[in-house]
Amino acid sequence: MKKRFFALFAIAVLVFFMIGCGGGESAEAPQASSEQATESVVLDGGGADVRIFVTFRGQRFPSYNESTPWEAPNGKTYNKGDLSPTYSHIAEALNINIIDATPKSGSNENELLEAAAATGFKSSDIYMGHPRTLCDYGVQGYFVPLNEHWDLMPNFKAFLDKNPSVKMQLTQQDGNIYMTPYFDDINSLERMFLMRLDWVRKILDEPSPAFNTGRTITPVYDSFYGNYGGGKKVPVGSKDNVKSFAIKENIIDIQNKLGTLNGRTLAQSLRDYIDANYMNNKTGYKNRSDLFISSDAAYDADELVALMRAIKTNPQYLTGEDKDLIVFYIRDLNNDMRMRNLAQIWGVRGLDSRADHWLITKENTLKDLRLTDEYYMGMDNLNKLYREGLVLQDFDQPKGNINNFRTYCFQNNDGFMSYDYAASTVSLHDLIPPEQLAEYGTIFEAVVPPAADWFGEGLEQFSESNRSVKNEGGWSAVKDVSPETMKAALLLMDYPFSKEGLEVMTFGPKGLYWNEYTSIGGQQVPKLIPQFYEDNLQYTQGNWSNFMRGFLGATLGIGHVKQTIAIETQISNEHYANGHNRILDSPMTLASLTSDVPPERRLALTLIPLSEDQVESLSLNSFSLYHEEWENRIMKFGFGGQLPGGEGRVPTAEEYRAEMANRGLEQTEKIYNLVYKSLAD
Repeated sequence: MKKRFFALFAIAVLVFFMIGCGGGESAEAPQASSEQATESVVLDGGGADVRIFVTFRGQRFPSYNESTPWEAPNGKTYNKGDLSPTYSHIAEALNINIIDATPKSGSNENELLEAAAATGFKSSDIYMGHPRTLCDYGVQGYFVPLNEHWDLMPNFKAFLDKNPSVKMQLTQQDGNIYMTPYFDDINSLERMFLMRLDWVRKILDEPSPAFNTGRTITPVYDSFYGNYGGGKKVPVGSKDNVKSFAIKENIIDIQNKLGTLNGRTLAQSLRDYIDANYMNNKTGYKNRSDLFISSDAAYDADELVALMRAIKTNPQYLTGEDKDLIVFYIRDLNNDMRMRNLAQIWGVRGLDSRADHWLITKENTLKDLRLTDEYYMGMDNLNKLYREGLVLQDFDQPKGNINNFRTYCFQNNDGFMSYDYAASTVSLHDLIPPEQLAEYGTIFEAVVPPAADWFGEGLEQFSESNRSVKNEGGWSAVKDVSPETMKAALLLMDYPFSKEGLEVMTFGPKGLYWNEYTSIGGQQVPKLIPQFYEDNLQYTQGNWSNFMRGFLGATLGIGHVKQTIAIETQISNEHYANGHNRILDSPMTLASLTSDVPPERRLALTLIPLSEDQVESLSLNSFSLYHEEWENRIMKFGFGGQLPGGEGRVPTAEEYRAEMANRGLEQTEKIYNLVYKSLAD
């Protein structure tokens, strides 16, 4: 298994969005290469001061921000406000004095950046922010054109020379590059659906199940696929192995006709449906649960909803307690709008787009998701699931004093399914109460996504969540500073793209939690020592991102290539490897980073270079605020639905779409397509 799993490791950064350079459609990761960084070229900053603005959600910074002192493995004790090990090392390597100038207000990076912009970027010398925002401020004259200082940035220049498509995205219409981008690895699945496999097996495979009858569901959701046009065709096991199933009646239609929709009737109807349609030599399934949790999974949205209903109504059977199970949940309150990602089960594109809400059409034009019929269908269906209680209720509000729903679900053993990063999610097995783990067991792993008709070409397993240039994070340097400060700032921004910088920015400095190298996917990467695992669990309950960022100061979203899979391969439990191997062996394909597939199957560009006039024109739009105001309420109360407390009603779909267009979304789409066409040409 380890050998198979290591095939997933991919850190090549030859990303070609518009220029065909070989296959990129397969879910299998590309071969590792050395295109991420050059051999270290480290210049001397002459001891100059440089103020930096870096944060992760206003909680983690280049300086240690925990209230309790921390003794690192090197024997040094870090107190709140001390520069972190990573940035202390960089300061020494470059001979500069790094000053953490980030406000410790708890606000997120975007809010803090806007506050800094209001005062003309006077509070720091380097700013972290959204790539589009940084480029816009660069065009307006606030940030340094990096291309005018290649003598101080030899590593970043070499990186761009090896990755021309990245350079194309970063180069604005005035010909300048204003930022260094942030990568969370390249060309591999980033976020994925995860399930409680043990619950699926108990519902579908247990020989003598004691299903519950006390909890019921009032059906709201109607079948999406109907009778499948006389038969369901779906890939099983491999992309080209398309099988046809003569399904006479949709499982949702079957369930909606039941006299009572309780745990027993819902689970038994799904069992009977799978027996009648899938337990044959076309699938080779040995268990009913294989439809959902094997690498040969062939389920669709309707079959998933049927399973979710059976889960919801069988709490006593599944957990030993008659409690309200949380069937689908999001990570935390900060990710409340991510609830919309569930609509991918109906093939809605643009939900997990790399660039805002953009998708690419068959005509090779950009389209904003919120101007498509599919978006409104997806939101309407999500509201139906919400009304059936199949998604976390009041997901935009704290659950008591709990903001982290993912942790809550593991600690209380009551969550079934999520859409998230695999490593940080499956690590939470350690939070399950030992007595419950011993009696009921828990297996929470990534699964193959449901098949959907993404492109009007029939059902297939597909995902847009492909790692490339992140749509958050990156660095820009302020233009109006002294020559000494500018030199120090540019050297600091260049350092992560050296070989040494690549290692330090991900793993922290050598001698802290790593001393030697190990081979993963044919690449030599830092090998974590045993104490890393102990401290990671002790201080952040196994969340390696929080530990790296909060204690070491590594992996923060500044311009660099984070070696995510190199870490996850070393620190994750067997459930991480199992899930990734399951997906790797499935028919799933990823949105492509190359142009050797039809346009609609490509990943939208993270950055579209805009002119200063275009940036100014777009700044007058207000559709984003309107969208943020209403999207969660649309999912909760439905288009045209009444708000609680007599506060009025939600806009209808027609009203919402028209208002989004009137507030500048249509104009934005036109401007972006003018630029996109020039790039495509």
